[in-house]
Amino acid sequence: MSLSACVFQTDYYFEYTECDSTGSRWRVAIPHRQGSCSGLPEPVRGTDCTFSCEAGKFLEMSSQQCTSCAAGSYSLGSGVRFDQWDSIPAGFSNLATYMDSGGSGDDSMTCNNSSWTPQGSHLESNRDDCTVSLVYAVHLMKQGSVSFDYQYVDSNVFFEFFIQNDQCQEMDQTGSEKWIKLTSNGEWGTHTVNLKSGTNILYWRTTGMLLGGKPVKPVLLKNIQIEGVAYTSECFPCRPGTFSKTPGSSSCDLCPRNTYSGKGASSCTPCSKTHKCSMIRCTFVFVGWEVAGDHIRIGVGGSDNDYLILNLRVPGFKLPTSVNDASATEFGRITFIFETNCSADCELYFMISTNVVESWVGSKPRQAYTHTMTKNASVSYTWAFQRTNKASDHVNDIAKIYSITVTNAMDGSASGCHACAMMSQQDGSSCVPCPAGHFINKDTNQCQECPSNTFLSGHHIYGQEACQPCGPGSKNNKEHSVCFNDCTFSHMDRNRTLTYDLSALSSVGSIMNGPSFTSKGTKYYHQFNISLCGAEGRKVAVCTDNVTDLSSKDLQNESADLNNFVETFVCQSTIIPADGRGFRTSLSSQSISLADTFLGASVHKNLDGVTVSSDLFPESSWKVPDINFFYRSPQPTASCLNGRSTVVTLRCNPEKSARGELTVPSKCPAGTCNGCEFNFLWESSSACPLCTETYYHSIEGACKGGVQDTLYVWNEPKFCTKGVPLPNKTSAHCEVVSLWVKAGIGGGAFMAILLVSLTCYFWKKNKRLEYKYSRLVMSANKDCELPAADSCALAEGEGEENEDDVVYSNTPSLLGKLKAIASKDQVTLKTGAMMQKIQLCITGINIFK
Repeated sequence: MSLSACVFQTDYYFEYTECDSTGSRWRVAIPHRQGSCSGLPEPVRGTDCTFSCEAGKFLEMSSQQCTSCAAGSYSLGSGVRFDQWDSIPAGFSNLATYMDSGGSGDDSMTCNNSSWTPQGSHLESNRDDCTVSLVYAVHLMKQGSVSFDYQYVDSNVFFEFFIQNDQCQEMDQTGSEKWIKLTSNGEWGTHTVNLKSGTNILYWRTTGMLLGGKPVKPVLLKNIQIEGVAYTSECFPCRPGTFSKTPGSSSCDLCPRNTYSGKGASSCTPCSKTHKCSMIRCTFVFVGWEVAGDHIRIGVGGSDNDYLILNLRVPGFKLPTSVNDASATEFGRITFIFETNCSADCELYFMISTNVVESWVGSKPRQAYTHTMTKNASVSYTWAFQRTNKASDHVNDIAKIYSITVTNAMDGSASGCHACAMMSQQDGSSCVPCPAGHFINKDTNQCQECPSNTFLSGHHIYGQEACQPCGPGSKNNKEHSVCFNDCTFSHMDRNRTLTYDLSALSSVGSIMNGPSFTSKGTKYYHQFNISLCGAEGRKVAVCTDNVTDLSSKDLQNESADLNNFVETFVCQSTIIPADGRGFRTSLSSQSISLADTFLGASVHKNLDGVTVSSDLFPESSWKVPDINFFYRSPQPTASCLNGRSTVVTLRCNPEKSARGELTVPSKCPAGTCNGCEFNFLWESSSACPLCTETYYHSIEGACKGGVQDTLYVWNEPKFCTKGVPLPNKTSAHCEVVSLWVKAGIGGGAFMAILLVSLTCYFWKKNKRLEYKYSRLVMSANKDCELPAADSCALAEGEGEENEDDVVYSNTPSLLGKLKAIASKDQVTLKTGAMMQKIQLCITGINIFK
């Protein structure tokens, strides 16, 4: 089958080949449909590779000459511009991935339906937690640049722009070039990056973090312009709402007020008097917020997915002179009463600049909301209402705001009058401001300093009741603006005073809990920073959002100071690890304050409505009471109507270091079981009482060489720290034989001498008695000598023997003598018996006579 000849230029188009090593190229004809015709024009040598047309002209490929653009179109010369997004332009592609190393391949986890979506005048990013990239490849013959307009208001979306070369290697970029900065609601920002010659692959990548279950606000992108391309072979039509009336235009102009235009217009058409012009087309007039008697409300009509914005800017806050700015915990507060009535998933946002403070989904009854300002800076309050983010018809959904009140606003007007302090009590005396920490005495109308251990409320300084008492374990600062703990604590326990020195815990402590996961498996952590005591009551715990990778210089301006970090006693940040979503560094976002006010420190389990559950942490093995530091953040949220509370429990553990270790409840690894009450346990040796003399005892050693040592040791178990040091070993002079031993020896010697003396005494006395008895017996024998007789006579020699026997047989032993001493009756009886015997002998003699 023969092909028809390619006669008309509509059958084919011209294109240049790649440039060769000499910088030359060829122009070739390519059919619109492969194999549709034959006889294409022969290739001819093309223009130089560095050739380009000036702005307002394009390269006409047939003649290879620069030609002026027609009216209603424009050309950048060596650049391309994309400002119409009815569809994704040629050359752009979408790449959706789920960049989590722990992700699964489940269909519910895929991101096939996530992409950048054209919305006519702009592109809109995805609203889920997928990572979606908009990719465009361009080849530059010389150095150029790329610029684009964007709207980026949600810090829960990570928005980055980076460039790769033809080898998929990422180009060197600074953090400010890669990470896009947040914008205010309704504000369009512009981002520009220089490009190198050669192939540049441009990536606009967004990653949503649905940590709280709410959909994120998408990133909006428009007006992408690339400079440095070799040539452009066509002019771009003016987008709707713009026009170019002269040929050779390099740009299109906006239509004047109350006129409109379509695509490629060379002029604008006036609107009728009964319509409002949106520059693209004339429509019936719809307003955003409108006044309606005692309230303002969302106007009826408009697109469902539009954000209707109400903005209130406050230049700053001015506190009474009696409150010191440097130590104030509250600079002002905003209170508004609102109501929503919706038939779909409408949502009302309350924001400070680009940060969403609170949001309400669906219909809500009339209620009040209060937000406290803890920084003195200019602030922009924003209310944004969206009927629904789906394609449906809910134009009658409405939001109402009945009143908005801002206190202490700079340049604001007074809503009432109150008594002031007078210079003197004389009539006609003028008002004077009270110094910091002073209240107005009701009786004298003069300034008077608050009593010790009280602080002055910033809202009311009239009367002594304005001086609020400090909580237990705290004292006031010099200005009586706050109460704080100076890192000391005392407690009476069983008739003894326990004193604590917590100075080692004065610096900020940090803890990161175990990983949590989103619905699609993204891993993230919660990091908590805690400022326990000291610093004169200043809030030194800081949590920072580094999503936009702001420089330190940016952090010093007011906007960054207000939006990118919080300073408080206890704060929380959400950390996405670098390996979790393919980032080069860990990202921190959603920084919130958990403790704006210090309530006090106590060993009790509750204070001022804040209670510590006994089953959150295991019982301590050390018999030392825990110290509870109580904090409160009065800012209400949709889930915590009374605000949040935090308790940091200090527990004595001598086995820990002075800094110790922070932990969260095992059954509530996020630090909270209900999202409103946070609890932390800080175990440390610094949480043990200071040592006193009652915590150690002495041990005396033996006397060696006339010296005796005394050692001092701690009582076991030792649960005190610092305080009184353990005394050094002492030595004292001593003798080898102790006093008691000497007393014992002396007493024993005395008793021995006494016993010997008594023995000698009684022995001598017994000898005398024995001698007298012997004389008596001898005398009796002489007097009783008789002739021999059978009955009473004695044989010769028997008398002496008997006498000897009497003498020696009756000589008592030492024991017998002692017994005799004990009983004189025995001696008397014995003597009486002898006398009786002698008497018998005498009687016998008389008989014989």
